[in-house]
Amino acid sequence: MPVIEVQHLRKVYRNNVAVDDVSFNVNRGEIFGYIGPNGSGKTTTIKVLTTLTPPTSGQIHVLGYRIGSENESIRKRIGVVSQSESYESNLTLEGALDTYGLLWDVPKNLRAERTEELLKTFGLEDYRQRRVPELSLGLRRRLQVAREFMHEMELLFLDEPTIGLDPLSRIAFLDLIHSRAKAGMTIFFTTHFLAEAEYLCDRMVMLSSGRVVWEGTPKDFKEKFGGLRTIEIGIRSGDAKRFVQTLETIKEIEMIAQSNEQQLKILTREPAAIFSTIIRVADQLGITLDSISLEEPTLEQAFINFMKGRTGRQ
Repeated sequence: MPVIEVQHLRKVYRNNVAVDDVSFNVNRGEIFGYIGPNGSGKTTTIKVLTTLTPPTSGQIHVLGYRIGSENESIRKRIGVVSQSESYESNLTLEGALDTYGLLWDVPKNLRAERTEELLKTFGLEDYRQRRVPELSLGLRRRLQVAREFMHEMELLFLDEPTIGLDPLSRIAFLDLIHSRAKAGMTIFFTTHFLAEAEYLCDRMVMLSSGRVVWEGTPKDFKEKFGGLRTIEIGIRSGDAKRFVQTLETIKEIEMIAQSNEQQLKILTREPAAIFSTIIRVADQLGITLDSISLEEPTLEQAFINFMKGRTGRQ
């Protein structure tokens, strides 16, 4: 059974349709990306899935419980990290963890044990006696995630949790999330930073104006919408000019760029089909290759191509 099952979710605020006929499943143990630009319906969907707001229509199950009639059972088994910061300004970091455990009725001895474990796991030991407002944004974000682990949960919702973090803090944060997923936790992750989705997610749904426009893995998306691919070739010895002239006759090659006699960049839509051809041509011409590699398109590049295609069709 999927951890999350969403069928025809629709959420309307007065005359504004925030989410429109959205359906998807989330499997146990995966990092599921819910991707889209600001205003596409990501946060609204999370509010529905975490029982903060009711759907206008649709059938939604979380951890086997039905949204609407079994909300309390869902709340006991999930964790939520929202976009906005939330903390008690008069508490130390250690005190904030303990207080959060107290709110979840975690016994005192177990709270102390978990606090020590989480301080170590999230790299917060050196800051345990610092008041939370005195911490950097990156450390406060770590605390927001860490405190969710004070209680037992099976599913963690992260709603654009890296907003405001510098690049190094962002990578450190994503690595922490990845390590928790490897331990078996299911993570529902929203972001409009496509590099984060590419780095972290096993599978994803892409939204536009409240509707699902694509579902699959980041790799599949890049392969389908990434456009031209770049093959980089380093030549150690041989007649590079003749090599280029021969490659230009291959129909699958769109363009060849030569920065110098030893370095080529080949643009193609079918890299797998021409890899062996390039090597065979080099062998026939007595060319010794120093290197040959494929430069992958980024998820962001693929998304731009995808959205341009949708606009063009409209």
